[in-house]
Amino acid sequence: MITNFLKIAFRQAWRHKEYTFINIIGLAISFACCMLISLWILDELNYDKGYADVEHIQSILVNDERFCPNALAPFLQNQVPEIEFAAMVSGKREILVSSGPLQSYEEYTVVDPSIIDVFSLPFISGDSRNALMEPNSVIITEDMASKFFPDRDAVGRTLSFDNQRDLVVTGVVTNMPHNSSLQFDILVSVDYEKRSSPELADFYDAWKAWGSKTYVKVWPGTTPEILTDRISDLIQDRYDEDESVRLSAIYISDLHLRYSDAKIGIAIFSGIAMAILLMACINFINLSTARYLMRSKETGIRKLIGARRGSLILRYLSESFLLTITGSFFALIITELALPYFNSMLQLNLSLGLFNDWSIISAIIVIIIITALAAGFYPALVLSRFNPVQALKDNVGSTHKRFILRRALVVIQFSVTLFLILGTAIIYTQINYIKVRDVGYKKDHVINIPLREDSRDQFAVLKNEFLKNPEILAVTGCAKSLPYWSMFTLATWDGLQSADGERVSMNFAGYDFTQTYGIRLVEGRDFSREQPTDIKYGCIINDELAALMNKKPILGAGIEIWGENRRVIGVTENFNFQSLSEAVEPLAIMMVSEDNFIFTKMRGLSARISPRNIKATIGYLRETWETILPNHPFEYSFLDEQFDAEYKSMEKIMNLAGSFGVLAIIVACLGLFGLASFTAEQRTKEIGIRKVLGASILNIVNMISKEFVILVFVSNMVAWPLAWLAMNRWLEEFAYHMNINIGLFFIVGSCVMVVALLSVSYQAVRAACANPVVALKHE
Repeated sequence: MITNFLKIAFRQAWRHKEYTFINIIGLAISFACCMLISLWILDELNYDKGYADVEHIQSILVNDERFCPNALAPFLQNQVPEIEFAAMVSGKREILVSSGPLQSYEEYTVVDPSIIDVFSLPFISGDSRNALMEPNSVIITEDMASKFFPDRDAVGRTLSFDNQRDLVVTGVVTNMPHNSSLQFDILVSVDYEKRSSPELADFYDAWKAWGSKTYVKVWPGTTPEILTDRISDLIQDRYDEDESVRLSAIYISDLHLRYSDAKIGIAIFSGIAMAILLMACINFINLSTARYLMRSKETGIRKLIGARRGSLILRYLSESFLLTITGSFFALIITELALPYFNSMLQLNLSLGLFNDWSIISAIIVIIIITALAAGFYPALVLSRFNPVQALKDNVGSTHKRFILRRALVVIQFSVTLFLILGTAIIYTQINYIKVRDVGYKKDHVINIPLREDSRDQFAVLKNEFLKNPEILAVTGCAKSLPYWSMFTLATWDGLQSADGERVSMNFAGYDFTQTYGIRLVEGRDFSREQPTDIKYGCIINDELAALMNKKPILGAGIEIWGENRRVIGVTENFNFQSLSEAVEPLAIMMVSEDNFIFTKMRGLSARISPRNIKATIGYLRETWETILPNHPFEYSFLDEQFDAEYKSMEKIMNLAGSFGVLAIIVACLGLFGLASFTAEQRTKEIGIRKVLGASILNIVNMISKEFVILVFVSNMVAWPLAWLAMNRWLEEFAYHMNINIGLFFIVGSCVMVVALLSVSYQAVRAACANPVVALKHE
């Protein structure tokens, strides 16, 4: 019986090729979107699940934050029997790494040797038991091994740190997957760091230095709840009575969803996938129910010769399953072709290999079954319900309710499509608004060059040599180069009511800071070589801090900041030194000597260059750098590129949503195309009579298109307020954002209307141009 059903389903699909093509393409596009989104969601959900014994690995939180006291891991290892291994993982540090003539700046991570046991690090070569136990040992990833030792085994070879310290490679491990919280290139033992410097020894043994993360591997049966009860108040006695310090534990596999925006992204794109799949189902329902009159006689005859309603439902559902399975096959092809573009957009390396898991394959099969049932059940129910006598007389009762349902489904389709496109357009407009907004400094033609501990002492020499080139207009140095740096401290001044001080952002800078960045001064002056006291006592503040201090006059006003008494020598206009999602905060900039950068926290040199012959100017900067610092690679970036990079992730989401919006339009317009084709076919005689009586082609096209234009118009009325409310809420996250322009809604709505009208007009014009004599003979 099933074979017979499928044979008839195939004949029906072949007989009505146009409708079959529309349904299959719509389902294929929708399934492909779902597969792509599912690949990304699976990747997010598999975050931190690739470790051996992952169910026994937990992260320790302090007051629900991930950063912990540096001394915590060895303390827990010794004090808590439920913990098998505990390991500290510090933040990454950059250092000059060299092997022979090859050198580059790389990031290294300081860890406890037990990190190998906690994560069961997969070694390619080396002894995992003693890899970090040996003096001056280091573990590197296979990428680092290929980079520094491309033609030989890295184990036993030497890497030089800062051309001062030699470390021996004792292990090479596989690269950590991108969806892992533990990311590193080079691992160095904390014991080695302690031996290299007394200050570092104090830092890593400190209870009030919270600069690391703590991971533990627990014995089987120890849940986060059990461990939390055991350790919650374990270190409270290490802190003052007024400091509340509570420890807790969480499975490492739960960290990503808890401490990132992944949960929001999963919800949004799951909604998009379901919406696009719903559109394909709507197309199937609309086209199937629209053609019910043409199948009413078939249904009547089948009922008269004994077919039961259940068998008819199964017959029509078999058609739905045939189309759905065929659409799924083409979806796999589309997904494979689209994956490179998708991966490039999100900077991932996803593949259909993620579907090798049988549980995932089972889930896909369930989705296909649900889709086939959702798309085919209602049409099967309608077609199987006909009274055979009425069906054979072409009188199947009132169709008014079905017309209402069909129109409602079209409105839903285009409302979702419009919502997606409007949201993408508003995101795009907001990003452009941020990029062109006056941030209070000049982003163009400023080059940032990082300074590290071994190159800061040459700052004065570099600056003097750079300025010999007339194309280099100004040079300055600062603790953190613009944009988006933020260091905080508490500041006090006479008249401040708060005894604890006011939270103020701060930075250290050298001469020509405002000139180099093009920051406008409201009052006073920049740091001056003619005023040697600026180094110790000078301070430049922004308008925000000046308003907070509320001093008249503000110049010369005293402020205690960073433990030093300073005097205000200048006030700048407010400028956005952080992301534009943040309001401008009170800011103080303190002067430091350019001859003593090595003793400060200076990390950047910035140079404003002429827009003429930029390539030659960069060449001069490089040549000068390599002459003064021959053993240090020259690195640079443009300020405006760094600024734009802050919004790359948002642009990726925008591009992705825009792509899905275009696909949603295609799926929706395919449905309109099919409905217009059916309408023209159903009204063939009417069109012939109208043409014989003198109706023009334009009249016929207008008659067929009018209903669809009204439906798309109603969709605009539904989508506009929803998009307005949702995007207004999103824009509120930005301290500086555009006002939504209603003109954008008219532009997007008009474009969608034109696309929909074009898909309908083709069928309408074809019907209007047909020979009326042939139309009047139509059965």
